[in-house]
Amino acid sequence: MPDDLPRRDFLRCGSLAALPVALGAAALGAADSSLPAGSPRPEDFGAVGDGKADDTAALQRAADASRGGLQLTLGRVYLIDKLLVPGREGWTLDGNGATLRKRDDGDNYALVVGEDQAKNNAWAGLPIPIRNLRLDGAKVGAACCGMAMQNWNSRYFNLAVENMSGDGIRLSGTTRNGTVSHNPMANNWIQMVTVSACGGHGIHIADKGGGHLTDWYLGGGWIYDNGGWGIWADECAGAQIGPQLHLYSNKGGGLHGDLWSIGTVFQGIYFEEGQTCHIPGGWRPGIIEHCWFVGNARLEIGFDQGGGINKRAFVHGCQFQGDSHIMHLGAPDRIIEVMGCLFDTADPLRKTRGGTYHATRCWADKQERLIDGPV
Repeated sequence: MPDDLPRRDFLRCGSLAALPVALGAAALGAADSSLPAGSPRPEDFGAVGDGKADDTAALQRAADASRGGLQLTLGRVYLIDKLLVPGREGWTLDGNGATLRKRDDGDNYALVVGEDQAKNNAWAGLPIPIRNLRLDGAKVGAACCGMAMQNWNSRYFNLAVENMSGDGIRLSGTTRNGTVSHNPMANNWIQMVTVSACGGHGIHIADKGGGHLTDWYLGGGWIYDNGGWGIWADECAGAQIGPQLHLYSNKGGGLHGDLWSIGTVFQGIYFEEGQTCHIPGGWRPGIIEHCWFVGNARLEIGFDQGGGINKRAFVHGCQFQGDSHIMHLGAPDRIIEVMGCLFDTADPLRKTRGGTYHATRCWADKQERLIDGPV
């Protein structure tokens, strides 16, 4: 990166804009495919991949014809309405560094959608790996997702999603018509992703019914410049969010995580430029550790549900710069344990309802004092 190019300008101009070269040829296309030899390619079914011809039917024929999965061709841009991902056991979509771009008409629900989601199957689908793929929504439609899935134990790896009019990536506890799934969709992984310039949330864990999308993992990537929150999660029970995750310039905020559990951990997340981490409530608050809050990127914790062991939340080893701080939103009997944190503001531990902080070996840099004890 040139020394005279500001970091933010480099990220805005050089990240997704350069994906066909930077990610397509390097990261996205680097790994060899594990699909069976002789697996069909879109070109075998008439796809052109020039970003101009309509490849919707050709890609769908290729996907439906394969038992093991579909591999796209490196460097190609496939213009499609949507791709329906078959719900077959062992089926894999390997983008191989290629791009799926949204066509300017058609369904406008999601660019890539699981078969069970699209056909309103009330049962969560089989595990589906999707990897090494770029999704370009071209700002088509009013609320078109990049990817909408309701599968369990799936792996979504090395993805770049941009310009969707709706959410970038949505894992849903309901089908397209709103039917709540009969079985949980636990153990999904989203790893190494870039989600930007989408009209909705960058990543949306949509589980209004509660208890379906539990025990999921999200780590590694940039989520920025989206119209909603960087991450909006209706269900965080057992969730592991981070490390190596950077959130900035999302209009709603950085991370909204509802329904904590004792297994929930937010770790190694960088909140920048006012990106709030808002945790409204839950039965068993988990742990926030080794996160960075920069530029009024506050941490808000509220946890009024539950009793006994559920009255404490834990913040460990975090750094707060500028006017970044913690805001205690809980009732007076709720305690936030703050351990080994560094603060760069005169008023780091704030309250709305008289809750209590227990500080252990925290340092207030501007005041040059140790914060140790009840606050």
